[in-house]
Amino acid sequence: MDCPSSEVVFLVFFLIIASGFDAYLTLINLQAVAVEANPVMDLAFRHGTAFFVAVKMALTAVGVYLLSVHQAFRMGRAGLRLLSISYVFLLVYHSLLLLLVQ
Repeated sequence: MDCPSSEVVFLVFFLIIASGFDAYLTLINLQAVAVEANPVMDLAFRHGTAFFVAVKMALTAVGVYLLSVHQAFRMGRAGLRLLSISYVFLLVYHSLLLLLVQ
């Protein structure tokens, strides 16, 4: 793998941090009123919160790693950018859901 560009390094860190916030906000919403729509993550949640967070973070990390090692390809960079934008919208959604529930 080539040396990662500064953009890729930023996106990788952003995505890992966003994934952590997503896991945290998901747990808060699940404890309030929400239902996990993803059947794989619902199964993980039934095994406990630590297992849920570990699975959620591991799946994100694998995807981010695969995209980052393909940074030389247009689709690799585009995937990181699209995933970052998706996480922004997801975190906004979680935040709005929290505001509506309280």
